Amino acid sequence: GLRERPQFRAKHRGMSLEALRVVRVLVLLVIGALARPASAEIALPTPLRVQDVVTLARTQRSEITAAKARARAARERPTIVSALDEPTVSLSIDHLPFDGMGIDGSVTVQQSFPLSHIRGHRRRSAEANARRETAQIETVERDVELDAVRAFWMLAEARATTEITVKQKALADQLV
Repeated sequence: GLRERPQFRAKHRGMSLEALRVVRVLVLLVIGALARPASAEIALPTPLRVQDVVTLARTQRSEITAAKARARAARERPTIVSALDEPTVSLSIDHLPFDGMGIDGSVTVQQSFPLSHIRGHRRRSAEANARRETAQIETVERDVELDAVRAFWMLAEARATTEITVKQKALADQLV
């Protein structure tokens, strides 16, 4: 029952399942061909130390850049949320005689001022949010550093394990 249904749908559209698979593979190949690998434009120091990895992570990771952009945007928010509403200017002509003499009209300028402290509360809330986003930068930086250091030591452990395994194999070959 379940296998017949997709075949029926594919054949109903005028395409076999095998043709759909070929199309999927071709689409994946095109996407793979268009995707360019990230080029390593940064020359890594030899030997690579933990501090070098941390420095590279702090300068190259997009999470830190995004956190800084969020903090900049949050710093602009208090001015926006605490601003007064735009004033309204209205022109009106109440009576326009045929001869053009004695136009009866008025101009009205209106500005609303809130009586509550809502604008001040909004401003303080936005300022607190900006401080939170600024503190979040350091959290993101620490997380990126921790990830980089973990990856560095995992790689060092894998290399050391490989070296030990090669020595153990050589020792086992000698014993045999």
